[in-house]
Amino acid sequence: MRKWMGAALAAALCLSPAAALADDLTLPSGEVLPLGSEVAVWRGADSYFAEKLDAVLADPALAEAIAQDFIEAGVYGESEKADAERVGQAVADIIRESRMYQLRSVSGNTMYTAYVLSLPLDLPLTEADTARWNRWAREFGEEAGVSGEALARLDRHGELSQSVKAGMEAAKLAARSEGTSAGGVSYQLSMTQLTPEAYDYAMPLWLGVLGTTKADGGNLTVTVILADQASGRYFAPILAKAAEAAK
Repeated sequence: MRKWMGAALAAALCLSPAAALADDLTLPSGEVLPLGSEVAVWRGADSYFAEKLDAVLADPALAEAIAQDFIEAGVYGESEKADAERVGQAVADIIRESRMYQLRSVSGNTMYTAYVLSLPLDLPLTEADTARWNRWAREFGEEAGVSGEALARLDRHGELSQSVKAGMEAAKLAARSEGTSAGGVSYQLSMTQLTPEAYDYAMPLWLGVLGTTKADGGNLTVTVILADQASGRYFAPILAKAAEAAK
């Protein structure tokens, strides 16, 4: 799934609604996270590449590449290509609706930054699709050592959001807080630090994942926050407070 995740990142970076710096983070599904006057939010539409990326996202090859990734990952078999292409098109639509932001804040003589990717998970999945996704998430979770309780939730519920939660646990993201905000938004916020290595270089990173559902119901929005570890520790309490006050 490397190809279309790269496309999601690029799309989100370039297609966010144009706006000036602000202290509120408005997610693509409408939830608003008040980050306070110390934080500025940069939105991707200011990017030089925004106009150029429109043509790339309109290319039908994007959905086809996503479908092929599903088949290679084992979510769908070769004989289920039509189903993979149908869901691939739905995921391509999500990529087009996703948004990316950069958070900036200055404390003393240091600027802290974090990158935010937010995706509204409105997938028109059939029961068979959901079963495939949850089977794939369960197998992935078993290999990664996810707790038996987390895997059992897949059997009890079966919604796509449960697959997302299992994936979060598989990535060693221990839930730090969850509940309903003062504005009625249901949320789950998880955070971790990790240090992946590539070509003998270590990359100390901080990762946060925020799942939200609007007060009037609707679909899950997953927001991923990526930063260096120092910036992550700086933004962690700000994000936790914003989740509690989301509207």
